[in-house]
Amino acid sequence: MHLRRWPLLQLPVAVFQWVLEVGPGEREAERSVLSALCGSQSDEENPRHLSGALFGDVSFTWERQSEGSTLTVFCPERAIEVLLDPGLDSSVGEAIDWAETLPGAIIRATSIWVGGDEAEVERALPAVDFNRSELVSCGLSGGVRIWSDFRIHPDGRGRLVVSAGEVDRSDLTRQLQQLQELGNYRNKALLGLPVAQEAWPRLDAAERELAALAKAVTSSVASDDDLLAQLSDLSLELSTIATSIGYRMNATAAYSRLVEERLAQLAPE
Repeated sequence: MHLRRWPLLQLPVAVFQWVLEVGPGEREAERSVLSALCGSQSDEENPRHLSGALFGDVSFTWERQSEGSTLTVFCPERAIEVLLDPGLDSSVGEAIDWAETLPGAIIRATSIWVGGDEAEVERALPAVDFNRSELVSCGLSGGVRIWSDFRIHPDGRGRLVVSAGEVDRSDLTRQLQQLQELGNYRNKALLGLPVAQEAWPRLDAAERELAALAKAVTSSVASDDDLLAQLSDLSLELSTIATSIGYRMNATAAYSRLVEERLAQLAPE
């Protein structure tokens, strides 16, 4: 899920991103939505990457991954108010409406606004309607500062506000992309939680059966053949569980390592 580099951000900028879980049966519908607007922007029949203009000066990048897709929409030189109401700007509103027609389950959706001077951004914060009791702020390298309440707002997206400070724009773009990747990988890792929860009752039952077997071995109540048969059945059950959840757990471990990698790169203060 390593995304291509974002285009250089032009401040102030609003960025909207969706990370989608797209099943094999939804890929054709996804291609139809993309080709209806972006068909002329790629010569490939089944591209892995797309980028270009949407409406007016609003642009996008789209990337297909093994388990889904990521769409990022860039709206340069926009005021912070578009985070709450994209419809205030017709080009932004049209881009959001189009983006939300893409098929797939939303793993993470984020609205971001990036301004320049930290004091200027702090003055604009009340317009974002953050939950003040849960608002968190931290600094990144180069003087970049971020604010978020880490809540899903009524529009279905989380909100992030960033002040760029004096950091080089290419460094800012890279840091913001890494910050998004950190959150995206974290949510991808959490896809393993319901799979693990579903397996817990079976694992608990296997643990109880193993304890009963151990007790039977010491008591000599059952024959060796019966104990061996029960042990074989238990081994088969554990192997079945491991096979059914192995892919998801391995993916969760891989995403977790990427989260740690991005966190180390960002070095929040």
